[in-house]
Amino acid sequence: MANHTSSAEELLLDVRVAEASALYKFYLNHEKGILGGIASAIFLAIWELAGNILQLINPMFMSAPSLIAKAAIDMFASGEIYNDLWVSGVELFWGYLFSVIFAVPFGIAVGWYKLVQEDGLYLRPVH
Repeated sequence: MANHTSSAEELLLDVRVAEASALYKFYLNHEKGILGGIASAIFLAIWELAGNILQLINPMFMSAPSLIAKAAIDMFASGEIYNDLWVSGVELFWGYLFSVIFAVPFGIAVGWYKLVQEDGLYLRPVH
């Protein structure tokens, strides 16, 4: 009975969608993106209000989105940011490389050998 009711509701929904306007069909096809965009816009608006317009947040601790965007545009225009991006990229590369070199073999050892899983690489408590 439950399957029959749910299939009837789905059929009714399909008929309503088929008769709906083009705008409503567009919304149904892009609902996740639309709701995500609206939520992001509301979040940024509240952040902007609290940080820049109402000044509820001390700028020493957190800046407003408009001030961050202005600083980013200024740094890209002056070329000052490119050295910082290079240094961050090099640090990211070496950190990722070292994590792969050390963490992957360690993870394989922990997953492969029972001795390592139980207490092979860890200190045993003193009784």
